Amino acid sequence: MTIYEKENYNLLVILQVKFEELTKELHLKMFPEEYNFILDSAVDISLRKKGINHMSENYQNEVNERRKKLGFSNFESSIYGETLKYCQNLIINKEK
Repeated sequence: MTIYEKENYNLLVILQVKFEELTKELHLKMFPEEYNFILDSAVDISLRKKGINHMSENYQNEVNERRKKLGFSNFESSIYGETLKYCQNLIINKEK
């Protein structure tokens, strides 16, 4: 590999890392509900395992209405990764 090719490769790696960081940052801001489980208590975890959502009904309705406006299903029935792909496409200015 030439020095020029190594420089290009290193630049591509840096750009890929930045793209992933931007995607995660945008995803967290647009779909924070997908990260709520991180702060779950032991009781919350137990409820989730039983299929019980411990979030308030009002919060769930707000989340699902926002998701619906963006063309996504309710959070409980969403397909993992579809919102992340949406954020990637927003960054590269590509249609869903």
